[in-house]
Amino acid sequence: MVRYLSCFILSLVSLPALAGDLQDLQGTWETTITVQGKPYTIQKTIKDNTETLDLLLGDQLVKRHEVSFELKAAEGFKIFSYAEGNVIKGQGIGTPIPAGKYIYKLKDNTWTAIFGIHPDDPSAPYLLNFKRTTIHNPLPRPKDVPPNET
Repeated sequence: MVRYLSCFILSLVSLPALAGDLQDLQGTWETTITVQGKPYTIQKTIKDNTETLDLLLGDQLVKRHEVSFELKAAEGFKIFSYAEGNVIKGQGIGTPIPAGKYIYKLKDNTWTAIFGIHPDDPSAPYLLNFKRTTIHNPLPRPKDVPPNET
């Protein structure tokens, strides 16, 4: 019981900071990955509580999916938790995107995401660093919440 109560209190304490993170995430972020020797670009665009992810090969859109998300905190870790979504453009239109979550950190215009840590995630752990490319109509910052170093 005490453990659950402390997690609840930790969540309450972190709510303003997470609201600041939601405001700071608004915009477009980008990273590159190599798959089978080919360089792909991943662009994440955050608008309110929706993430649109584009996978590009050069200038060609391979696929796009959208998911809604919420930010959570536990034991000092920040968690990006997204709902099930669908591929909405490109290869595999209509293919479901399963819900998931990953640990994240925001600092100096970099969004670091660590995937494959959660027990429900079948993938091997890996890390991606997204760099901010644009800011889109930022949400109002909650009072008394200092900005991240983004």
